[in-house]
Amino acid sequence: MHAKNQISLAHKILYGIMSLAVFLADFGAGNLPPARAQGTTAKTPTGAVVSLSAEKGFFGAAREVTLHVTITNPDEPSIRVLRWLIPAEGLTEPLFTVTRDGEPVAYLGMLVKRAAPTEQDYITLAAGESLSRAVNLSDYYDLSVSGNYAIRYDVASVELYAKADNNAGRLASNTLN
Repeated sequence: MHAKNQISLAHKILYGIMSLAVFLADFGAGNLPPARAQGTTAKTPTGAVVSLSAEKGFFGAAREVTLHVTITNPDEPSIRVLRWLIPAEGLTEPLFTVTRDGEPVAYLGMLVKRAAPTEQDYITLAAGESLSRAVNLSDYYDLSVSGNYAIRYDVASVELYAKADNNAGRLASNTLN
């Protein structure tokens, strides 16, 4: 009888873990648009559009992997985005989700602990304005192992936008493979 109880308990634990995984997958997806193929863009809930592109689709292990991130505000009014959550001056935290053959790739760049943002910590994008930056991803992530990589710019923060009513937001791009 003891073995049956252990098996039953194991089934309950497994079922709970699976239910939690499904819940977290649904919760994490939120209202974000699905990832799109290379060369397209993803529209965030604020109206900002983020696109991710690369000059090449294949990189050798010894080559720099340079990506181009463009954040555009296609709509009125102007938006103010937290400076350190966009690659305006390099990366000071993991702004990209990088996987190799479906497994997460470690972020190797610096991590900066910051005080609460002030007005000077936001960049303004007027209606129709874009901010484009080149990022050498190999400076921040371990891309030395051969494999199939999937890369997506994806940040979320309760202080992403400078607004009086709601600062929370997410910026996400298309996925490059």
